Amino acid sequence: AGLPVARELLLTGRMVTGSEAASLGLVNRSAPPGTVLEEALSVAAVVASAAPVATRLTKRALAGGGHGSLAAALEWEALAQPVTLASRDLQEGLAARREKRPPRFTGH
Repeated sequence: AGLPVARELLLTGRMVTGSEAASLGLVNRSAPPGTVLEEALSVAAVVASAAPVATRLTKRALAGGGHGSLAAALEWEALAQPVTLASRDLQEGLAARREKRPPRFTGH
């Protein structure tokens, strides 16, 4: 879809159907009527079960608009990776995998 479609929708206020939104790449999932809250809570539970340190870093990277170049992406990775690798959550994730149990992340 890209910039031309975004420009049209933003400047005209044109409404789109769910199908059109999906074809334009504006939605990443859909749910049958009456199941939207259940679906949203399911996605939220998956996100909440992830390692908080890695989740925070990912959210920061995305909030910054992504990376405009390979050099910028590599610079961000060089800053973020040591933080993640030094976290207790990494050790917990590795131990949980080894012990075949769900991880208990603390955000540290």
